[in-house]
Amino acid sequence: MNDDWAYEEVARELHAKTMVPGVWARAFADAGADSDKAQAIYIKYRVAQLVEVAELQKRDKQRQLVEAEMRRREAARQRLLLALRSWGRTLLLVVIIAAISFFVLLVIAMNIWVYRDN
Repeated sequence: MNDDWAYEEVARELHAKTMVPGVWARAFADAGADSDKAQAIYIKYRVAQLVEVAELQKRDKQRQLVEAEMRRREAARQRLLLALRSWGRTLLLVVIIAAISFFVLLVIAMNIWVYRDN
């Protein structure tokens, strides 16, 4: 990943003297109170911090996209299950009606066959 954007951001911070106080204090301490060295160390620390935050944000965004896709798929699955249940009930009713119709026709046919001789 190209981190030139992070160096540009840190350069703007140094130029505007808007450094992050905690990072500057750590860099200054690590530089043994030498301001020039502290600036170089600050750049290193701050770039690493900005890149890490950007990577965390990118991972969070990817996680959110995955979760949204999982929710979309689950909703589609639930709609499909609901449709199948509804279709299954309809099919069951059709089978029951067909079975009743078959038995009614069977009874009628038997009655016709039994009483045809009369």
